[in-house]
Amino acid sequence: MSTRKLSVNGSDPRTRRRRGEKRRLELLEATLRVLAREGSSAVTMRAVAAEAGVPTTATTYYFESKRDLLLEVWRLHAEREAARVAEAIDAMAVETSPKVIGDEMAEFVHDSVGPGRDRLLAEIELLLEAARESHLEELTRVWHQAIRERMRSRLEEAGSTTPELDARIVIAVMAGLELDNLACADGGTMSDLRELFARLFNALYPEVLRVSAGK
Repeated sequence: MSTRKLSVNGSDPRTRRRRGEKRRLELLEATLRVLAREGSSAVTMRAVAAEAGVPTTATTYYFESKRDLLLEVWRLHAEREAARVAEAIDAMAVETSPKVIGDEMAEFVHDSVGPGRDRLLAEIELLLEAARESHLEELTRVWHQAIRERMRSRLEEAGSTTPELDARIVIAVMAGLELDNLACADGGTMSDLRELFARLFNALYPEVLRVSAGK
């Protein structure tokens, strides 16, 4: 006979904890959808609960306030996006050619404004909130630093003599292209993005590109 401790109603505490984590994640996912579709002003405990298909009391059980909810949503998004950036950068690890890196960056941006459009819209809303709310600022700074460091390391491997500065340039160009192509439905084709990144990397690493082309 099992001696595993059960609660009064007979449920396993670990099962209840898993269910609670699942419900909490569902609420965070619902918040991201509301952010992408309607913006941060539409995020309320009631709206998030309705989006998740649960009673309003569920949101107030897991999150003390909208402020707390947005902090946790930003944390979830930052973790996911940092992992997505890391995956994209790690995919370049077998090559050191700036052209290959440029092509990978083009694919990253194309994904952001295509299949990942809602994710990008939610991120923009969260960044706007972070610009206004000091409690989100530190998390945003850490997130940016982590992404910048990944890019810096990769560009150094590719031959950059100023990898920290170049990482800031590349990330700024990526962010700008995401915004431009998000607002313009007819932009952001892979061929256009590859050409743009090719010109960028040709300007940053003309010597490296010439050496790579001669191999």
